[in-house]
Amino acid sequence: MATCNFMCMKEAFKKVGGFDPSLLAGEDTLFCYLAAQNFSLYFNNSLLISHHNRVRFTKFMNHQYNFGKYASRLRKKVKLPGNTFAKYPFLALFIPGVRFVRISLRMIRWNYKMVPQFILLTPLILAGIFSWSWGFIQENFQKKWCIQWKNYIQCKDLRSSKERNFKYYEKKKIFY
Repeated sequence: MATCNFMCMKEAFKKVGGFDPSLLAGEDTLFCYLAAQNFSLYFNNSLLISHHNRVRFTKFMNHQYNFGKYASRLRKKVKLPGNTFAKYPFLALFIPGVRFVRISLRMIRWNYKMVPQFILLTPLILAGIFSWSWGFIQENFQKKWCIQWKNYIQCKDLRSSKERNFKYYEKKKIFY
């Protein structure tokens, strides 16, 4: 469940552990996944929200790429739907088709009146899906991942237990 229009009790937020600061995208997915284990989640599709979307094609594509990248990272960290694609990278070739089918079914189920617009926008939707998929696939084949928190970066080699910490001083990397 997306958290673009989200509210919860402070105690519940603290009990779940809040949003994971190591994720720049997908932290809401993880939060809702963990919250659903102890709390009831509700979705009200009659609520209207205003959301600032990316209106430039390149910004949209970069945004989708980053969503895909962090979706892969999240699925390596937690067992979520689609984590088979993160576990077996060769299956990632099927991601664009799977995503298109899932988005199409969701559109038909939740907002069937917009299906004609969805069909007209299919080329843009497919471009976004391929950008998301490319981010997912590239992250899947990364040998390491890095977390940035304030002025510290922690990197971990995914194929071993080696970790390195970096601290930035005036654009210079100092290794610890």
